[in-house]
Amino acid sequence: MLRGVPVRIALIAPKNTPQERAWLASYFPFGVEEYRRWRLYDAVIFWNLTDEVARIKSRANTLVCAVGVEPEWLWPRNYNPDFLRHCDFYSSYRNFADDRFQGAFHPFVYFADPAEKIRRVFRAAIAAERPNDFVVFARHDPNIRRRIGEALGGQKAVLVGRLFGHHVADKAAVQQSCRYEFITENVINDWYMTEKLPQSLMAGCVPVYYGCRRAGDVLDSSFFIDMHAFGNPEDPGVLDAVVRHCLAPGTYEAYFDQIRRTGEQVLTEKYSLEKTVVGPIAEFIQRQAANGFRPRRRRFWSR
Repeated sequence: MLRGVPVRIALIAPKNTPQERAWLASYFPFGVEEYRRWRLYDAVIFWNLTDEVARIKSRANTLVCAVGVEPEWLWPRNYNPDFLRHCDFYSSYRNFADDRFQGAFHPFVYFADPAEKIRRVFRAAIAAERPNDFVVFARHDPNIRRRIGEALGGQKAVLVGRLFGHHVADKAAVQQSCRYEFITENVINDWYMTEKLPQSLMAGCVPVYYGCRRAGDVLDSSFFIDMHAFGNPEDPGVLDAVVRHCLAPGTYEAYFDQIRRTGEQVLTEKYSLEKTVVGPIAEFIQRQAANGFRPRRRRFWSR
């Protein structure tokens, strides 16, 4: 039910478990159900696009809202104009559609967590004791993660993940024991920026970041150390220079003070699930419902 109007909305999230889909659906201010192919929906929300988008549009003028979360190498449909043209609302790191797309585009910022969890975790993290200087998490090494581990040799550092042969049960607890977190994205370009940076801030770490080259356009650079500013971290000596900068007197205190004073506000206003995903999609669907939108079958025998 949406503002007194019966509206049926479904979620398609092929990469996620049923529990994860139910969790995501629960944050929308209206009922969102698991997608069933034979049902006619007023709106369908895609968390990563699939071939189903063309079939949905071929049978009815259902509203299609899509969020392109995964990188192109893993989920190419999120970046393919042949799929994006079917969307009525589309959110991604930047607009990859062509002129066939006639819908509404909303820039996507990868969320850290729901606002309530951000507040709870952040407040506990800010008060935490931090006996270690550095932490890095890595399952695999698409670029410089192993080199980071080598550069941190001899430091008060915690190296976690399959790459380093060290598993931990509670990532947040480890983050909260460290002052800095080294972060690298799987893809390095001008737009791809995942949840790693805001989740590090949420844990009270000062992020040392290598990824989106325009990260400073998304998040004020006073909150993190951008490794790009030191040169190519794959070149000899660059990572050592980054480590020296982190350990220089006053560096940590300046960044942490900024995070402590304004981090919660920035995270809840810019990186909460409600602000980045739920709000824009819900507002779009609500506007369409208020304008009297109802789906019509394109073929009477469609199921």
